[in-house]
Amino acid sequence: MAKYSDIKGFTVQTVSSDPVASQISGGSWSSGGNLPGPRDETTGAGTLTAGIQFGGYSPPESAYKPETFEYNGTAWTEGGDMSNARSNFGGLGTQTAALAIGGQNPAITANVTEEYDGSSWTAGGTLPTPLVSNYGATGTQTAGLMIGGFSPATPGAHAETLVYNGSSWSDTGHDVPATLDRNGATGTSTAAMTGGGRAPSATNAFNIYNGSSWTSITNYPTSGYHFQLQGPYTDTIVSGGYPLNTNSNWWDGTSWTSAPSMSNNHGQAAKANSTAGATSGDGFVAGADPSSLNGTEHWNSAPPVFTKQVEGQLFFNSTTNTFKETITDFPGATWASAASMNQNRGRAGFSTNVGTPTTHVAFVYSGNVGPGSPGKTVNAEQYNGTSWTEVAEVNSVRGTVGGGGTLTASTFAGGEIPASPSNSSAHEQWDGSSWTETTELNVARRANVGFGATSGAVLQASGYTTTAVAITEQWDGSSWSEKSDQNEANYGRGGTGTVTDGILFGGWPQVVKTETWDGTSWTEVSELNTGAEYRAPSGNSSALVMASGGYTTTFTANVEFWNGTSWTEIANLGTARSNVSGTGSATTGMAIGGQSGPPTQITTVEETTVGLGNKTITTS
Repeated sequence: MAKYSDIKGFTVQTVSSDPVASQISGGSWSSGGNLPGPRDETTGAGTLTAGIQFGGYSPPESAYKPETFEYNGTAWTEGGDMSNARSNFGGLGTQTAALAIGGQNPAITANVTEEYDGSSWTAGGTLPTPLVSNYGATGTQTAGLMIGGFSPATPGAHAETLVYNGSSWSDTGHDVPATLDRNGATGTSTAAMTGGGRAPSATNAFNIYNGSSWTSITNYPTSGYHFQLQGPYTDTIVSGGYPLNTNSNWWDGTSWTSAPSMSNNHGQAAKANSTAGATSGDGFVAGADPSSLNGTEHWNSAPPVFTKQVEGQLFFNSTTNTFKETITDFPGATWASAASMNQNRGRAGFSTNVGTPTTHVAFVYSGNVGPGSPGKTVNAEQYNGTSWTEVAEVNSVRGTVGGGGTLTASTFAGGEIPASPSNSSAHEQWDGSSWTETTELNVARRANVGFGATSGAVLQASGYTTTAVAITEQWDGSSWSEKSDQNEANYGRGGTGTVTDGILFGGWPQVVKTETWDGTSWTEVSELNTGAEYRAPSGNSSALVMASGGYTTTFTANVEFWNGTSWTEIANLGTARSNVSGTGSATTGMAIGGQSGPPTQITTVEETTVGLGNKTITTS
């Protein structure tokens, strides 16, 4: 327990409501000034007080429009017309430096780009590919991005990320993970977000871009397209879209939180892009509501009540008169279905350290695939947060193996050979493209546990030879060496961590025992609440870990969270299963495949994202 003498001198902020809820819930949508004319399939950019809307389609006239409207936060005035009337196109920039990209109009080629200087439009560089439905545009006039879109020339949706340097377009070579069009976008050329769209059906996938690669993040609560995105990818408001709705949600860089709804449906609407260092703060959406094609709505954020949430912050809630602490809310975590694997499997090898605090990624290989001969697989596949992709097969057929590492540097060893069955000492390493057989384990075994953060520093612990063993071996990149034994011989355990900070739990038959590894020796610590074998781990160290599923006297959906001191039961998996693979961090955990009943191996995948919560501090 903290003492006053330890914390005096720190300022504890006073707020009227808990910050996890109040940071976004205090914001609101309000009606703004009407556009001079009705618009659908339009686009926009800028900010709430210096906004711009241009082009679009006017249903009453059945006409493509060239007009530009400028906004001061209260009223719209007409600016210079584009040379090419168009709708269903990309737009980015500011009120005095905007870009109109591609678009739809039988009278023009869809690769036309125009630049706006605050009074008039001039021709810009042409797109490498004609694009319509290319709403995934963001950035500035001299550093713009165009993400995805539909090409009438091909035809089909695209995955390219194009960059504009102020005069010409080029392909970055960094494709978004899936082809898509009518996706939303926000950010800069080196810090962008895109989400939703048709790929080819409506999707809820979201991805972020760092200038060199795309990374999948937690899926949006609903699937759709024509989402309006405002703010950087660490602080984004997403609103509207098709199917028509008034919903808004906030992305804080880690998770989604429901935000106040708009008054009207805004699908193919213009929006403030808020790119250059902005927050989700203030912006607009304009047009495209069937009942109000010239209507505008403003997003007005609430005044900041608390600095950005991180675990361990202290604050005083003046409404409840309580001191509270911001914590990682494991009890509040829930599981959601994710894309299924291509190959059903249980007792697979899996790399336990591939996840980060904000992404769901996975790597599984080998494993049991059912009764009969051989009953094992050499298949390997990876998950990018959206879909599974099969990669190069392992060299030898086996199941019940132990693995560790990352998407580009993994290793696994041991396992059960189909014939006999017998135990294996084989060891294979993955370099990102292929598997290579290398130095074998000293002790052949199966049902062993592997973990480690790199392919050059891996631990293999416990397992079964002709009996349960407590053997620990460590790989240093060139050879295996035996280390201190566990306190209890066992197999079918769960485990994760690194070669200096690991954890083992459970095992056969329905064991509750937990041991931690400090790089030298094993220590028995607090036991599981529910004993089970073949449980899935999620976590990158012994500090924060989830244990999911397993077999008690039946297949179980039980999940427990280890906080470094004790286990707590939290929300169950959606599917009870044993022999389950697990990966990721404790806050972005995954339960992959497994066995749901004899002899059925499954492809089912579930993932959880743990957000922040508030804990009342009690005194004694």
